[in-house]
Amino acid sequence: LNHWLTLRNRREMKAYDEFSSFEAYAKKKETEGDTIEDIAQDLGSIGSVYRDVEDIRLPDFVQFLVTRKVMNAGVVTPLLLWLLSAEMPSTTLANCLRALESFLVRRALCGYSARGHGEIFVGLIKILAGELADNADRIIISHLGDQTAQTTLWPDDQELLERFVNVPLYRFLPRGRLRMVLTAIEQNLRTNKAETQEVPGNLHIEHVMPQAWHINWSLPDHVFGDEDAGAARERAIHTIGNLTLVNGRLNSSLSNAPWDRKRTTLQDHSVLFLNKWLVNEGPEEWDETAIKNRSEWLHAQAVQIWPHAKNFET
Repeated sequence: LNHWLTLRNRREMKAYDEFSSFEAYAKKKETEGDTIEDIAQDLGSIGSVYRDVEDIRLPDFVQFLVTRKVMNAGVVTPLLLWLLSAEMPSTTLANCLRALESFLVRRALCGYSARGHGEIFVGLIKILAGELADNADRIIISHLGDQTAQTTLWPDDQELLERFVNVPLYRFLPRGRLRMVLTAIEQNLRTNKAETQEVPGNLHIEHVMPQAWHINWSLPDHVFGDEDAGAARERAIHTIGNLTLVNGRLNSSLSNAPWDRKRTTLQDHSVLFLNKWLVNEGPEEWDETAIKNRSEWLHAQAVQIWPHAKNFET
């Protein structure tokens, strides 16, 4: 009801203010000639769309709906309901959802707050309502791409690269969101020649160089005992370049094993494309340079999945 009122009134709804807002909306619609049956029918129609969203029953847009749920991005729902109930080409709708997903994911990866999202999404409903639905993707991409305030900025490729290479995302991102990012990259690596496009669920995040790296992963002799080198390694092991996905049993068997044993175990047991890269393209020595290189490689995958406005093709 809150999302429907936000959609129809085109302003953010306060929690627990639904009754008075509905009453005011109903009176306004009655003065325009609508009956309470008309209002109920509209609420029911939008409600069926909302159920498809909540139950992830739109097979063409599963990735967006899963991302919305993992990101706890309920604030995008009124705009999503507008898009799904409007008549527009399927490619236009797909572009709209991809742009919104990129905006949300990039902001989360770059550490921005979601506090300003409600206002900008309601603002988009106002803009879209006065335009042809066929142009919705161009309008959304242009409007979000023009934002310069920190509360609504769409981070560009360079800012995202800095986060991938230098920020210990394992410490800053909730596990579900980090797993979602790695899963999306794994999905993107699978071509139509792969036996299946489905990525297994309930995968675990694994550190390639383990968190307890002191056991089998000593610092090089020339920096052994150097506090700065130790601190740099502590930061590097939590960057995305040192993270991968494995199932639970493989996760426990890898543990703190040295790189050569981990690599052999991944080669023998993992079918993930993320791990094929580690096995086939990874260096003989897994160190800070290898982690940085893989962070850059993962970034190259991420910007394909979640392009910025300036690189978006409609």
